[in-house]
Amino acid sequence: MSRVAGEAPFATHEPSHDAIAWLGENLSLETLVRDLIQATGFDFAAGDLPRGHVRAVVCEVSLLEKATEAFPALPLIAVCEGEPSSHEYKRALDHRARALRTLPSESAELLGDLSALAAASEESRILACLPGHGGAGATSLAVALALAASKRGAPATLVDADPHGGGIDTLVQARHVEGARWSDLGGAGGTTDAQVLVEALPLVDGYRLLTFAGTPGETVNVQALESLRAAPGTLILDAPLRAGVAAHFSPDIALVSLHPSEHALAATERTLEALREAHPRTRIGIALRTRRRGEAYRARDIADHFGLPVMLSYRNAREGFVPGLDRDRKGIEAACTRFLATLAGSRLSGVQS
Repeated sequence: MSRVAGEAPFATHEPSHDAIAWLGENLSLETLVRDLIQATGFDFAAGDLPRGHVRAVVCEVSLLEKATEAFPALPLIAVCEGEPSSHEYKRALDHRARALRTLPSESAELLGDLSALAAASEESRILACLPGHGGAGATSLAVALALAASKRGAPATLVDADPHGGGIDTLVQARHVEGARWSDLGGAGGTTDAQVLVEALPLVDGYRLLTFAGTPGETVNVQALESLRAAPGTLILDAPLRAGVAAHFSPDIALVSLHPSEHALAATERTLEALREAHPRTRIGIALRTRRRGEAYRARDIADHFGLPVMLSYRNAREGFVPGLDRDRKGIEAACTRFLATLAGSRLSGVQS
């Protein structure tokens, strides 16, 4: 097992007591599915288990009928080896499968399906994106999540909560878009109506953006941020390194971005310690940004090391990448779309008719 320099071996996380059940006869598929399930923080279960222990079922497409009979009320994800036939697509639809994934080519997509199940329930609306270490890409992730939410037709508000960062408005080329900034909310107090506040913000690519104007002494107005809790749709925070937003404003989910390297893992340990202290009730997950194929650390290694699920996994974008221009289906925008679709309980994500 891989090690982080100067530290103990990867520790196995405590059993979650929630499991994803596997029904299948193909041993190579079982091995791959087991790794992906365990990477998301769930226990892997094969065979009979008490119903309360199982959160969802992954099965070979040929065994969908058996899976439906054994677990009639649970989400189903079907998998197959090789390109599925039209008959197999129809079978997946007939059994209300959430997805039909071809393995191993769609391993990243299956990881997204599973990790979003671990992330939160449908009512989770406040997401925070934090860097585990410098240059981890948390801001790009926050922008991609807001863009993915808007493309789904759902209201989304992206909040720049880092006054010392480079500025999201610069990244998305929105510096001259009309609307309120943090400096305009100094006297808003805690009485600002959420809908009025949201409508005053700049509209960028279908989502609302709250960022800094660049004036001296500009800070996050926590009372205005509290007002945004009542805004419709998803609130996405681009938070600074080391826990970011004030402790009394806890997101539902915190996504901590990192590259799979020894230095990044060591730095992220310190970030997670501060995050857990500031937000003890927040669900924390990893957004894994890989640089290339064949990384030394797999998603399973990262999950084991931190005892946290890998909620998102995507390859590093090309130099000069700006969210909104990505056309690689395995890129950050595709990963965010899968993540949000599963959070929203999309019944047929990835299943074609």
